[in-house]
Amino acid sequence: MRAYRLAFHFMSAITAGSVAACAAAADRAPITYHLIDHPDHIRIELHYRNDTRHPVCLTASFWPNADGKLYQTGDRVALIVGDRRFPIAQFNKGACIAVELTCVARVAPGEEITGSIPYREFGLPARLRYTSKTLYFSPLAPECH
Repeated sequence: MRAYRLAFHFMSAITAGSVAACAAAADRAPITYHLIDHPDHIRIELHYRNDTRHPVCLTASFWPNADGKLYQTGDRVALIVGDRRFPIAQFNKGACIAVELTCVARVAPGEEITGSIPYREFGLPARLRYTSKTLYFSPLAPECH
């Protein structure tokens, strides 16, 4: 297992090169991740192992960067505590361009990556730190070409 640091490069407009680096939405398939809650470290940790026979590409919208941010999630990601929903903070600095594929986490067959999201990204009150949590998050990933 290795910790994977996903870096983002942002530009204000999409270029033709970025389209080649990203697969069409129809090519994306759901992935299964494992979640570990770390209340002592004030974060949740995600683990994904590619059990397919092909490399999988996780884009910036479907895997957290080194700061625990997900790019342009809308309302697709939230932390659920009891009957309360805490949506992740919106992160949008313009189009995420895959410069040298630093905007995409390429996961080889058999490889495992980890990422984490601090509670602060959800605005989770400190009093709920040690309560049971569920992550509402369904990442999609295409095979890398």
